[in-house]
Amino acid sequence: MRFVRLRQASHRSLLLPLVALLLLVGGSFCIAFSFGRVTELRELERAPQPSVEAVVPGELKLDGTAQAITYVTSPYTDTRCIYFSALTEEERTDSDGNTEWVTVDRQSETTPAFRLADETGAIVVRMAGVSPDVERHYRERRGKLRYTEYRLDEGDAVFLFGRGVAGQSGAMEVRFTGDGAFRPILSRTGERGQRASRGLISVLVGWTGLSLAGFGVAFALAWIGRHRVLTLVGAAGAVMAIALITLGVVSMVADLRTGAERITAHEEAARSIITRALADSGVDWPGWTMLGSPEFQQTLGPDERRRIGRIRLDLAASAKRTNDIRDRFPEHIFASLAGVGRFNEPILVEGESLDNPNHTFEPARLGAFAGIGAGVALISALICTIVGLGSLKRKRWVENLHTVPPSGVVMGMAETTGTASFAADASPNTLKDYHGTRKSKKRKAGEADDEDEPRVDPEVGLVSYFGRKPCVAFVYTESERRGTGKNARWVVIKRIERCVNFRVERRDGDAANAGEGGSIVVNPEGSTIYSHRSLSSRSGRIRHAESWLEPGDACYVLGRAGLHERDETHAELRIGAGDKGEPLLIANVRELDVKLRLARVGFAWLSAGLALAIGAGLLGFGLIGGFSMDYYLLAAAVPVLYLLILGIYLLYTNLVFLREQVNRAWANIDVALAKRADLITNIERVTKEAYAHERGVQERLAKLRTLVQDSGDEFGKSVTLLAEAYPDLTSQRLTKGLMDALVLLEDELAYIREGYNEAVRENNQRVGALPELILAKALGFGPREYWGTIQGAVRKRRLPTVELGSND
Repeated sequence: MRFVRLRQASHRSLLLPLVALLLLVGGSFCIAFSFGRVTELRELERAPQPSVEAVVPGELKLDGTAQAITYVTSPYTDTRCIYFSALTEEERTDSDGNTEWVTVDRQSETTPAFRLADETGAIVVRMAGVSPDVERHYRERRGKLRYTEYRLDEGDAVFLFGRGVAGQSGAMEVRFTGDGAFRPILSRTGERGQRASRGLISVLVGWTGLSLAGFGVAFALAWIGRHRVLTLVGAAGAVMAIALITLGVVSMVADLRTGAERITAHEEAARSIITRALADSGVDWPGWTMLGSPEFQQTLGPDERRRIGRIRLDLAASAKRTNDIRDRFPEHIFASLAGVGRFNEPILVEGESLDNPNHTFEPARLGAFAGIGAGVALISALICTIVGLGSLKRKRWVENLHTVPPSGVVMGMAETTGTASFAADASPNTLKDYHGTRKSKKRKAGEADDEDEPRVDPEVGLVSYFGRKPCVAFVYTESERRGTGKNARWVVIKRIERCVNFRVERRDGDAANAGEGGSIVVNPEGSTIYSHRSLSSRSGRIRHAESWLEPGDACYVLGRAGLHERDETHAELRIGAGDKGEPLLIANVRELDVKLRLARVGFAWLSAGLALAIGAGLLGFGLIGGFSMDYYLLAAAVPVLYLLILGIYLLYTNLVFLREQVNRAWANIDVALAKRADLITNIERVTKEAYAHERGVQERLAKLRTLVQDSGDEFGKSVTLLAEAYPDLTSQRLTKGLMDALVLLEDELAYIREGYNEAVRENNQRVGALPELILAKALGFGPREYWGTIQGAVRKRRLPTVELGSND
């Protein structure tokens, strides 16, 4: 038995739209941040990576070895280095005994500049404007203090992303300040590692943003009262897909334009450097085509030929990379729309190639952990989807079953409403009660506590444990707050739950007509109870909470109706939990409130499943190095595919459910007609026999009365004997019972017919509307006929003629 606290929705709470707005705004921010990281990744991919000798003005990335120009000295190891960051941390323990390291001192220092060297030479790197990402070189603990040093030492391998600038002397140097579409990087990690880290951040933050957006849509739909699952998944999937497509297209167009601007700037910078170098030798600019010709190469000295060749090859590699990106699908479509054309690649001369490692692009792939994460996300998405579908399955029972009064409940799944009352006469030998207790640590094991036993009053039912309220079911929990600060948590130290069988009665009209709607016994064991009755209080670190269902509450019940043997000769119809996973729902709130609650729970789980499925797709793309915008456009197909599969499944199962509901309602009509024909015939026979017996007695009494005038003594003796053997005449009671049986059977049949027509109406409405219509036509689900059009098919079950006259 599980209680769900649910307030009666008298008005729409303003909390839901506020939460929805915050989630959508937060999701938008995360998605924008995610695409920002992708843009940085793409900038790294497109930026030229020349050798030191071939550096030209503009954005660039370099690999090399650090060489010190001046030094700084680290404080803990007295090591001469180019940069250091030193931390002093103290170990502190909170009141719960948890320890953590708290930074009590931080210092860092760097040299103004250092040289980055490769096999072609060295270039000065100015340190202003960048925060180095370096390794930890030293850590030592002294008592409760811990000392850590991060350093950039001379001789360390370094990767940087900055801007090439001509220094005061005219020589090229690298700086991290100034205008440019780049984020400065100075790291011990190589380019692929930097791209992979940005790709991972993009996936995780984008995943978070899409999840927030999906939940925001769910909250918005909950606020406006929408509970159709296809509406939710369609809206959430549309929001996610539109977000991915819009940002993907916008970012792709911006990326193509930035790439074209960058390669144009690179070409102008390279031409400017080469022109100045040729001018120093008295040679005019010959054009890119002649620059690579053997005849022109012979006019240059060895150093000039080598440097100009490297600049030209770097430009050719950048141009080739830019053209390759522009020409692939779907970039070439958007490039044409954005007016971005191909760049003319410098012509390579004989013996030149782009096989240099700096010219070879390798995608940055996430590690094996991403594959594990994708697998976990996919499995989690499946689990969330299954749980969400379970909640929506219960919602489908609520919205598709026709509500009948207790007297109209028949065998099988049923839905009824009425007033809850203690069923003292329902099952005196099988009173259902149970409770569980988690002993507090302050109580000794095995110590008796009479207060743990809630009272059962034979007049009013249960009395709740904490609030001492008359009830038919309750759950009480006692929790203790343990820990302090961020580690504080509530721990349940006691839980008591108990219930008794109760009746649901329908009272149509005033008190004089009480019971006209009938009653039925409900066994709440294993149920989910939605109740607006709750009580909570807190005393120090102890919190008490209780929810209950009171006699007299307006009650909604959905469950499986079946026969229960009260004794050897009597059985009663009772609603309880099904043995095939059917739900047992009890509520003292509106049916709509229960439906909306189930929808919200299902929406939340399906939104989580959809987000996890997208996350699995993004991580899968990361495994193959797919951090380009086109992969994000492909990721937009994930919610569409999820929606398609889920929609087909839900539509098919719903059509099957509606078909079976109609078949079950039709079978119930046939059973009721057969019951009417057989039962009334038998009651009529018994009543006729009673009438015949009473008529014989009356005839004998009349004859004896005629003898009174002839013989008083003999008559008196006969009358005495007859009075002793005179049977109890029951014809009047049997006639009334026959009339009552006729009324009850006709009422039951009317309820069943009404339920059948309601099931037909729901079926016909669904199979005739989109999107169910498409699947119904394809799979042979069609409309059904109402009862009024098929009465001729059941004329063989017509009501017998009741004649209580002569039996001769």
